[in-house]
Amino acid sequence: RSEAPPATAAPATPASAPGPPQEPAKQDAAAYGSIWNTNNWHWEERNCIDTARNELRKALERCEANGLRHVRELGGACVILKNVEVQGKCGIWIRKGKRILSLELSVAFDWEFRDEFGGALGVKGTGKAIGMTEEDDEPPPKVEVKVSASSSGGKEAKAAGEWMRGKGAVVVGSALEGKDLGAAILAADEAQAKPEADRQRRAAELAKAEEARRATSEAQARIAAQVR
Repeated sequence: RSEAPPATAAPATPASAPGPPQEPAKQDAAAYGSIWNTNNWHWEERNCIDTARNELRKALERCEANGLRHVRELGGACVILKNVEVQGKCGIWIRKGKRILSLELSVAFDWEFRDEFGGALGVKGTGKAIGMTEEDDEPPPKVEVKVSASSSGGKEAKAAGEWMRGKGAVVVGSALEGKDLGAAILAADEAQAKPEADRQRRAAELAKAEEARRATSEAQARIAAQVR
């Protein structure tokens, strides 16, 4: 009787080669657009003038703290900026999940010099800058500074007024560069976004739309049955 050939062991299964790296889970897009603008895909413009005003005022506050305080040429005197008024327009365009900033602003303010002890130096005036945009290659805006005719200080006050018209105007203008202001506005806008709350609102709106579609479909079916 012929014997069956010995069983051949099945070849060992090679270890599976590592697959391509898994893509990380897709995060919810930041809540930049309106609820109707799914994934912030469609063209939409949002008015951001209030954010622009806040960021421009903050820029002047930093300028006052870092560039206009303890002026060495004037014996430690400092400049106080007040009554800041911002005019113009600022909008963020949304398209395909990206934000495009568009701004054109002007600012006017009052200024006053204080001596190293905080007392009035006797010189004050106004200043303004126009044509601030978001363009990276734009030079700092030119700041026009005027000294009030009512200033009543002496030699030190006169020197302070001349400094403000010259170096002071340059310091203020440098604080208002469009690229820095634009970056600050976009950062502030992003900080205000609440992706999870936005996701929940969108889900609620979709549920309402689906419920309305279902109710409409049922109503149409009832009408069709009555007609038959």
